[in-house]
Amino acid sequence: THLTFDSMKGRAIPDLGNFNRKAQVQNPGKEDSSLVASEFGRALKIGLGTYGRVAEPHGGKFESTEPRSWLVHIKTPRSFAGSEGPVLVCAEANSLRGYRVMLEDMGVEGYYRVSVQIAHDIREKNGIEVVTESVIPKNAAVRLGVTWDGSGTASGVRVFLRGAVLETETVLDGLTQEVITAQELLLGARDEADAQERLRDSTFFKGLIDDVQI
Repeated sequence: THLTFDSMKGRAIPDLGNFNRKAQVQNPGKEDSSLVASEFGRALKIGLGTYGRVAEPHGGKFESTEPRSWLVHIKTPRSFAGSEGPVLVCAEANSLRGYRVMLEDMGVEGYYRVSVQIAHDIREKNGIEVVTESVIPKNAAVRLGVTWDGSGTASGVRVFLRGAVLETETVLDGLTQEVITAQELLLGARDEADAQERLRDSTFFKGLIDDVQI
């Protein structure tokens, strides 16, 4: 998957990684008004009900035993309606089976932290989560990267800011089963049902997402 958001036809965004696959922008507004100028060229502006969706972003199912890497350019909003903002979410409802890359507001003035979660069933604490320190500046353009080595342990996650690796803290390290899901990837939305209802804390509201690579 490689989405640059330089153009949109209808609601479709070309996928440079697979020309037979296109991302969809939900509730894009008039014409292509949800694509705006940014430090990266053009980017998707996330709104209350505006976000991206990619079917089969991994060329099939996501399987946690396979190493993966994610790269995304974002412009962070000044604040979140709640305590977190979803960047990349490929997770089933309730169990959160799959993965999530989130920004969290921990009360550190001017900065967010990154949370990376890979879970089989988060309700049973069957998953992993690592977090960085609060080093992602608010209202700023940054390049964020995540790598996963497929090991099944929290030590297999690495987080990068502008190409430099960040120190992480393990919040959960209890993954006991392989994670397999065919869930779609959401860009800038925590949960599709909540985003469709335009709940203020359900999206990366007023943030920008661009150059998504998996």
